[in-house]
Order: sequence, then C-alpha cells, then structure tokens
Amino acid sequence: MHNLKLVSSEDFLPSIMLNIYDSSNHLFNDERWKGDKSIFDDILKDSQVLLALVECSSVGFISFRSLNSKTSLITGLYVKKEYQMRGIASELLHGSMAHLNQIVFVKVLRNASWAINFYIKHEFAIATTMENFCLSDELKFSLQHNNRSDLYVRVR
Repeated sequence: MHNLKLVSSEDFLPSIMLNIYDSSNHLFNDERWKGDKSIFDDILKDSQVLLALVECSSVGFISFRSLNSKTSLITGLYVKKEYQMRGIASELLHGSMAHLNQIVFVKVLRNASWAINFYIKHEFAIATTMENFCLSDELKFSLQHNNRSDLYVRVR
C-alpha cells in the first residue's frame, strides 16, 4: 500500500500534477501540452485531489468533484509511467471512493482500451442513457458531448 494524501488545489498542485501527467503514458502525448499547467484548469475547478506518494515523491493523482448530492465526476487519474502496473491507480480509485457520492461518472476515450478495461475491472459500466440519473439537461449535455469519449458510471 502506498501513501495517499488528500490535498487542496493550492498553487503548487498544478506543477505536481503536470509532472505526473507529462511522465504518464497518456493518449495525448502532444508536445503542445508539455509543460502547460492550463490543462488542469478544468480538472481542478471545484475538485479534490488525492496524491499517491512513494518515498515522499508524488507518483500519481486522482481528481474528482461532486456534481450534486448523489453524483460525482472523476476528472483525472494519472500515474507516472515508471510506477504503472503496481496497483497505484487502483489504490487511488479506492482511496477516492470515501469522498465520492453514490453515483460516480468518468469520461474515457474510446480508443483507450487500457483505461476502459481498468474502469470495467472496478465495476464501472458504460452509461448508455443518463435518464435515470438526477442531472440537469445542461450537465448531461456537457458530460456526453464528446464524440471521442464514452461515459462510464458506477453506482455504489
């Protein structure tokens, strides 16, 4: 088990997250985003962040926020490449569950098979409809409006 620490979105946090994001094996390995902290503006907005620490060094994070009293959204989950396949992402997900509401959403890129498999392994399922969830039409639109991503949900 690794050390997990819940942190607020203070000034230092985007730098830590950027270091993890840049060294993870993410799908958007695009040089335009390298070193650009602005990619975390939406991730950090109204979010909580749980950091994974190994020997006092940040190696992964999960960020999440409450959408309403019943629903939460995971806004990001990244682990440095050299620390992947060690259970850190699973620990971050499980550690965040104490802070998440009953219904948890996450958007996953359709061609990110490793991410899809990860969330399915952790009891998420593709959300084919959002009619059964207590979300505003505006929120439903913003969650679903991306033709490269699918929305996954877990009801606890």
